Amino acid sequence: MRNLPISLSLVVLLGALAAAAQQVPIHSYTMKDGDTLWRLSVLFLDEPDPQRLAKLNDIKNTRKVRPGRELSIPLEAPAAVVNEYLAALREDRPADAWSMLSSATRENYSLRDFTNAVREVNFHKVRSLEVAEFSDPAEGPPRLRLTARMENDSAPWGFNLVWENEHWRILLLDLAQGMSSGEKEKPAPAPPGEPRAPDAEKPHPQAPPTP
Repeated sequence: MRNLPISLSLVVLLGALAAAAQQVPIHSYTMKDGDTLWRLSVLFLDEPDPQRLAKLNDIKNTRKVRPGRELSIPLEAPAAVVNEYLAALREDRPADAWSMLSSATRENYSLRDFTNAVREVNFHKVRSLEVAEFSDPAEGPPRLRLTARMENDSAPWGFNLVWENEHWRILLLDLAQGMSSGEKEKPAPAPPGEPRAPDAEKPHPQAPPTP
């Protein structure tokens, strides 16, 4: 097979890079007392690398980053969890997807009930991700809500994540309450796959509560 012309190869490469960039949301984060570039890189990058965060934000001295400094942080680790989770569901690996849920969610939903629920839903690849809500890490375990635009689905999907045991985990909770409510996780009343208006964000399909 002949090699692609250099110009065409470059177009293909740039297209792939652009697609990958859309799947990694960039969050504007304000440094707080006690924050370090190391900890932020552990939370959000694929691999902990404070020097990379410093380079991305034109920081010359990583030891003199003061509270109040605005940082642009690619949320690679949370995005990877959402993509891996959806891949497991598309490939009919519900046990792998269930293992990526938060501990409180797994206490509410058995693997059997989760498996039965997700088999009623069509899962697609993520086209783009955006940050919908972000909790302050200084106020407890970091939480994120990401809005995903999916291939072959006009409605956005909502994914909630929580930092637990040094990993991001998927939360299944009633999104009508919102992350800021502070309520304990609970099963959503809507059955999985309930029709919604095309422009209304829909939460990740929920498993029914265990009797």
